[in-house]
Amino acid sequence: MTVKPEIITVDLVVRRDREYLGDGVFVDHDDIQLWVSADHAGRTHNVALGPNELRNLVQYARKLGIEV
Repeated sequence: MTVKPEIITVDLVVRRDREYLGDGVFVDHDDIQLWVSADHAGRTHNVALGPNELRNLVQYARKLGIEV
């Protein structure tokens, strides 16, 4: 019998000012980067956006004609 190992992640960063953006998406920050999170199938999925990533995301939105 093969036992699949369980992956456990621990968030050691203090995150502040969580706000709901809509459609199950939240944002907060840790004084260094923004954290975008969404709950799906009982798990929380997180993406960290530093200054460069956020700038690239805004540029991408503008390229699509989305006013930011």
